[in-house]
Amino acid sequence: MTVSARSSINVQMSSDVKQLSEVVVVGYGETRRKDLTGSVASIRGEAIESMPVPGIDQALQGRIAGVNVIKANGQPGGGISIRVRGPASINSNNQPLYVVDGIPLLTDDVNGFNGGNFGGFGGQSSNTMSQINFNDIESVEVLKDASASAIYGSRAANGVVLITTKKGKAGKAQIDANYTVGFQEVFDLPRLANTAEYKELLNESRTNVGAAPQPDSFFDETTDVDWQDEIFRRARIEQFNLSARGGSEKMNYFASVGVDNQEGTLKGTDYQRLSARLNLESQASDKVKFGNNLTLSYTRDRIQSNDNF
Repeated sequence: MTVSARSSINVQMSSDVKQLSEVVVVGYGETRRKDLTGSVASIRGEAIESMPVPGIDQALQGRIAGVNVIKANGQPGGGISIRVRGPASINSNNQPLYVVDGIPLLTDDVNGFNGGNFGGFGGQSSNTMSQINFNDIESVEVLKDASASAIYGSRAANGVVLITTKKGKAGKAQIDANYTVGFQEVFDLPRLANTAEYKELLNESRTNVGAAPQPDSFFDETTDVDWQDEIFRRARIEQFNLSARGGSEKMNYFASVGVDNQEGTLKGTDYQRLSARLNLESQASDKVKFGNNLTLSYTRDRIQSNDNF
């Protein structure tokens, strides 16, 4: 536009809608995926919320390249080991740093007493990450390399797991409810010898070393018990979740309640969780926004000792 002798020029801009590239939440803000130089893997909440497992860490199994998720024991809700690009230390903790809605969690908080794999009662351990209802999760990002250390320091030496929970959206209220039920059981158990077979094998071994066979009174041949059938069972997994989200341009909300009941395949073990969440955001002015992320969780574990002492 030629200025010429005019002292003022009025220009009206027209809108031009463009498709934005994918945005990834990292560290203190957001960045476009094509501008991200570090190695990062992302999972949306929709991809894992239908999985009948008690914790987000178990839901990550097999879904992110370079991230190994290993369950330390068969206890429902038990400790989980996550390794990003393999172990980084022989003697120190190899767990990544967990950051939930911008708040870092200490390793002991995540994995229970003494790192999660060897603490607790009877060699079992708890897993605080199982207290997070993963139906409340919007996305999970895993930072794998040195770019994570630049943000979080030495705590991020083993990688960072960023968890972002759901927020409200302006518009009509949306209510979601889901119920999941399933079963789990131990399979491919070894065949055990019955009393007659045990008697034969024991006496044969005693004969081989020059000892006298055991008398018939040593064996109880009146009853054969398969102890595997006595201690294992077909276990039930049951989950129920109810959530509501909505709001306006000035204020939005997300609220949810969840119930998780999981029986262990070993009789006398189970895991129960009751959880509630309330995320609020209020836009007080163009420059001021405040809100809260509140979560309450009650868990109950019933475990069996596996000590050898």
